[in-house]
Amino acid sequence: MTESQESHKAIARWTSRVIPAILAGVLGYATYVVVSRLCIEYLSKERGETGTAIAVSILYILFLFLSLVTYIRTIWTINTDTGLVPLGPEAQRARTGAEKSISKGGKRSGRRADDLESQPYQPGPDQDPDSPGLERFYSKNAFICENDGRPKWCSECRNWKPDRAHHSSEIGRCVLKMDHYCPWVGGMVSETSFKFFSQFTCYCAAMCAVVLSTAAYCLARQQQEGRSLDGQIVAVIALSAFFGLFTFTMTTTSWYYVFLNVTNIDMLKKAWTMTTSSPQFRESSPLMGTRSPKSQFTYRQLSLLASYAVSSPLRVIAHIDLDAFYAQCEMVRLNTPEDQPLAVQQWQGLIAINYPARSFGIGRHCTLAEARKLCPDLIAQHVATWREGDDKWAYRDDAAANITSDKVSLDPYRLQSRRILALIKETLPSDLQKVEKASIDEVFCDLSAHVHSILLERFPELNNPPPYDDPTERLPRPPVVALDWQADALIDLDEDAENQDPDWDDVAILIGSEIIRGVRARIHEVLHYTCSAGIANNKMLSKLGSAHKKPNQQTVIRNRAIQQFLSDFKFTKIRNLGGKLGDTIVNTFNTDTVKDLLPTPLDQMKARLGDETGIWVYNTIRGIDQSEVNSRTQIKSMLSAKSFRPSIHTPDQGNRWLRIFVADIFSRLVEEGVLENKRRPKTINLHHRHDGQMKSRQGPIPQGNPIDEQGLFDLARNLLQQIAAEGKVWPCENLSLSVGGFEDGITGNMGIGAFLVKGVEAQALRQASNTSTHMSPSEAPAAKKRRLASDGGIHRFLTRSVSTDEDVAAHDAAMTEGSKSSDDKQQRLTTGATSPRIKDAGEIETNDSNPWALPVHLCSRCNASFQDSDDFQSHQDWHIAKDLQDEERGKSAFVQTPPSASHAAGPRKAATSAKRGGRSGKLEHGQRKLKFG
Repeated sequence: MTESQESHKAIARWTSRVIPAILAGVLGYATYVVVSRLCIEYLSKERGETGTAIAVSILYILFLFLSLVTYIRTIWTINTDTGLVPLGPEAQRARTGAEKSISKGGKRSGRRADDLESQPYQPGPDQDPDSPGLERFYSKNAFICENDGRPKWCSECRNWKPDRAHHSSEIGRCVLKMDHYCPWVGGMVSETSFKFFSQFTCYCAAMCAVVLSTAAYCLARQQQEGRSLDGQIVAVIALSAFFGLFTFTMTTTSWYYVFLNVTNIDMLKKAWTMTTSSPQFRESSPLMGTRSPKSQFTYRQLSLLASYAVSSPLRVIAHIDLDAFYAQCEMVRLNTPEDQPLAVQQWQGLIAINYPARSFGIGRHCTLAEARKLCPDLIAQHVATWREGDDKWAYRDDAAANITSDKVSLDPYRLQSRRILALIKETLPSDLQKVEKASIDEVFCDLSAHVHSILLERFPELNNPPPYDDPTERLPRPPVVALDWQADALIDLDEDAENQDPDWDDVAILIGSEIIRGVRARIHEVLHYTCSAGIANNKMLSKLGSAHKKPNQQTVIRNRAIQQFLSDFKFTKIRNLGGKLGDTIVNTFNTDTVKDLLPTPLDQMKARLGDETGIWVYNTIRGIDQSEVNSRTQIKSMLSAKSFRPSIHTPDQGNRWLRIFVADIFSRLVEEGVLENKRRPKTINLHHRHDGQMKSRQGPIPQGNPIDEQGLFDLARNLLQQIAAEGKVWPCENLSLSVGGFEDGITGNMGIGAFLVKGVEAQALRQASNTSTHMSPSEAPAAKKRRLASDGGIHRFLTRSVSTDEDVAAHDAAMTEGSKSSDDKQQRLTTGATSPRIKDAGEIETNDSNPWALPVHLCSRCNASFQDSDDFQSHQDWHIAKDLQDEERGKSAFVQTPPSASHAAGPRKAATSAKRGGRSGKLEHGQRKLKFG
């Protein structure tokens, strides 16, 4: 067992001991406050409500007694009968051997363990058909099994796991019907203790309800009497609310699991539904010795699936589309029933209608009055708005009547969109996900790598190397003859195709549908949103599939069903084939259906539409799309605008609207990571329309300072003042503010210390320098010439581009700190290595007598040594940037101030001497002597 596991167990053990003591203290304090202070002193003595005091005391003591009894029973059961799986003979032998090994000091005896040839082959117990304990499983009608038909094997306990048993890392054993490890009751809740735990949470929830209601009643009465807040009553209310919410949640969850006869682990892993009597894949692998037909897919194509290759025919792409998203957001916010008709209103129009309202014939082109005639029970919720003079959006009852002073805000929907996207990413494995946000209510998911991992897990034969190590060899056929698609909307095939056995592309699509079904269920369970989905081989088909069956359904488009699916489509409904391109195709070929366009040959399409467009259209109507799911889609600009009806007439009104625009944009910048310096815009733009004429101004956003709301407002107000300075600009009909030119924040900058040789490397270099031989006289002049050549000359400007200002600043800071001893330190740290011969680029050749020495690069200007060529080149670039900076400083030092009276007589002479550089003496600050030749 590792040290981290031991520490984890120790923490869990101490937590289980401390928490019951905390609970005892809380219960004692609550009993004192409820019985003594509230019931006896306040209700009975002060208010004379003796009956109420007695009833409350009886209820509280009753539930307290029941809670304590069930709590003690739970702790006792957990510590005396945890529900552990009995250890088998193999586990006992393993533990006995470990104890003997420890008693002997861990020394091996006899034959060496790593002498594989001298050891007889012994199959592991999980591979032995006569393994002890295995026979009891085959006497059952059904049991949980792996793909090979055997029960699950615990490698930690070295034992066969019974149904619904799981290994607990906290106690190091397999537990029957393990639910969860609960520190509140001091251990693992399992088959033996789950009943008492459920009773305990139920009685605790009832007790907390009594305490909360009594304390709230007494506090309200005291407030009516004009008393100040009682701190103890407030504390009891807070404690009872916290523990009441916790225990009520646990009670409902526990009893829900009781009625379903499942545990928390079962709900997470869904293992209890996959028994041998009803497996998802109804037939196991074919018998050994029979030759199975080959798949049409190869081992190479299977491996491409793991790398998200767009050319893989096994690729699995899903498109998740929220159903009537804006309407759903309002339904969730307002907590309306699912069958309640609801529409989202913007001014006098409707921008979203939920599906119950659509059944009445209400569409987005209906006015509000027409919609209410069709459905009198319709809820019309206006979108949130910004209001002139306010700095926060809000839902307002009078928003529809204030179009002149309000601006629509979509921030509530953006917030929900972010929550849904975060939940999708949380549900999928972090290392096997590729998610692209297509719009506020649409998400693409590339499930290829995730499906690949599940394929290898369910079908171990796919882990075998290809025959003859040839990746072009075809895979064996899947060991299944029927697939369970559950409630998915499956695109039908013709009868002959439907009777064919599935291939690996069908199995991959099936696994993808399972994953997305789980994601949709998770979204509905946590956030209460329904969504539709399409699962196919590419983005285009998956998007068409998600819209095929709505709401709250998912459509699966197998590769064999693509033509069947697309044949009845109008190609103008396909993504990127609407608009002008779609109109051009319709006019060119006199049809708008895929079926009529399919017979058109490729040459004809290229001749009429152009080569590139013709090839793309030819592939698209056949369901071929190799566009990639891009998980790094980033915003390029942000805009906030308002059209004024009637127009605004004063700069103060304009500034108030600029304040709203800035607040709107800054909130989105925060979401984009501007506060963490992840991304930031470079420019700010203001557009102003007066009398039908548009004027605009643009300015830079200072990069040296962090972006804040006030800074953006000052920049926007300055741009408005620039426009107003040109002449008559009022009244204003439209005003818009935008930021753009987004760039990633600068990360990974290094100081000059990162380029120096330190510690053990520096010591090794010094020792090598002391033992090295001096270079021969014949080599010294050449080396000197090369060193001088590297000091200056035009060639030093022809290396890689100069580093950024941030890099120069970092180097300057590192050089300035401790500058008094920097020369001495650098000289000591960078003394040459073994017998160097300096090359033109500053590279050092090591002595031939030491073939194991690492290649070292020596800077000819500061004698710094580097073993990595990239680090050496970066160091050289820094020298160039530093030279340019010093030259600029030198130029500024030569700029003369206005001459004083004492020098007025000879300005010409002074200027001449300055031009010739003939001035001698001590160098001023910022100057240095230039070396030429």
